[in-house]
Amino acid sequence: MNEGNKSTRNEQPRDLDHGNRDLKFYYSREERIKKRHKPYSDRRSGFLSRKKRRGLIIIGIDVILIAIVLFYMIKPANVLLTKEQNSLVYELNITGVRGGKILIGFTIRNEGSAEKAVGASPVNLRITDKSGRAQSYQEYVERGTMLEPGESSSTVFLLNRDELPASGLTELLYGTDSEPLFSKNVRF
Repeated sequence: MNEGNKSTRNEQPRDLDHGNRDLKFYYSREERIKKRHKPYSDRRSGFLSRKKRRGLIIIGIDVILIAIVLFYMIKPANVLLTKEQNSLVYELNITGVRGGKILIGFTIRNEGSAEKAVGASPVNLRITDKSGRAQSYQEYVERGTMLEPGESSSTVFLLNRDELPASGLTELLYGTDSEPLFSKNVRF
């Protein structure tokens, strides 16, 4: 019964080293020494190795990228908005200056051909932060101000950066208007 499971073929035992039987290895001391890396003391004595230079270049690029990101995150405010109505050009200029100050200037320029009266009008500045807390400032254009063609008049607010929110909705109202002349989110 077990004879059916037995192999009837005449099998030779396998020679496991049959493929490696003809291989011979000859080692020459001189060839081994040539192929071996040069000892550390024999290497070229340059300023830095290739790997160290590459590492320094990568670190330099990282520092530059971080500086660029920080500049755009911490850069001072610099906004210029312009609007024209009835031959008068209105400009709002928000600029960060040294000493932690923010300069907000409002300029009215007469671009028409006739003289215009702009005196004794209030200029209201309102800055609202994300939480809804508002800060208001008010200045007046000097009484009796008349603008000849090409002439301008400015009102300036100089505010401490520490007293302002990091960013907020800045609105400027001119005269008795209830709607803002300028409205923009500004990062201080």
